Amino acid sequence: MDSESIKSAVGTELPVTPVCHISNRVCFPKASVASRPLASSPPLLCDPSSHLVPTKPFLHCICLSGSPDNVKESVLNLVQNALTKVDYSKHKGTHPAIGAVDHVNVHPLYPNDDLKTAAKIARQIGERMGGQMNIPVYLYGDAHPSKRNLATGRRQLGYFSSHIKSVLKDGKTVTIKPDFGPSKPLPSKGVAMVGSSPHVVNYNIPVTAKTILEAKPLADAIREAKGGLPGVQAMVLENENGIEIACNLLKIHQAGPSEVQKVLKEVCEREGLRMGDAYVIGYLPDQILEKTRKYVGS
Repeated sequence: MDSESIKSAVGTELPVTPVCHISNRVCFPKASVASRPLASSPPLLCDPSSHLVPTKPFLHCICLSGSPDNVKESVLNLVQNALTKVDYSKHKGTHPAIGAVDHVNVHPLYPNDDLKTAAKIARQIGERMGGQMNIPVYLYGDAHPSKRNLATGRRQLGYFSSHIKSVLKDGKTVTIKPDFGPSKPLPSKGVAMVGSSPHVVNYNIPVTAKTILEAKPLADAIREAKGGLPGVQAMVLENENGIEIACNLLKIHQAGPSEVQKVLKEVCEREGLRMGDAYVIGYLPDQILEKTRKYVGS
């Protein structure tokens, strides 16, 4: 979506930072959107760390900040707007996605342990996306009764191979019952995951590997599930700029960007590879809170 569409969808009266966040509860709706040149990246509401490639489809991360109710309404307006502009059945990007709006994550910014409120807002967002927008919605984190994590839900829905082939685009009935919405997704919309969790840092590291297979040992070395760093989820992505290790850092006080870099540097040296300039997609929690405070004048 272009900057005017995003501003219109969210509403200028809401307490949104000049850079793009929804704080007190922070939410990341993701959508594969129409191609747009780098130069036209809007200054408001769009993550400046998003690496957009001209004339190519991409997955766009949007982060907003504000009070719980304002966040909820802003996100729902943004999702509705995205659904009018994004046709998931035509998405051919290299990044996995299970729907036009891939997932919405609501998490507390201040106080940073108020997951009860974040979960409530996530469930309300999911219920309205399912009931009013006709999207099969799957809850995760504290918003789901079993607290299943995002990676588990994505694996069940075929997320990690969706950039190659996605049964969701065929409009077939999803075998896993959604928490809200219809069991049969529309090909143009796909499905969505909506949840709440502590703040997740998205951290990507370009590497000089030539193939995904060559870079796999790097991801395995830092991935918690493989005995790596605590709270680190990692996968290898290939895009027009080459190969990257894409990470979700769930426990940044135990394993943040510096710890990830240290391990990857050792593995790269062993494998004869090099790292490029790593980047955080969005901001760290303290940065979001500070920007929001400045914007609302508190």
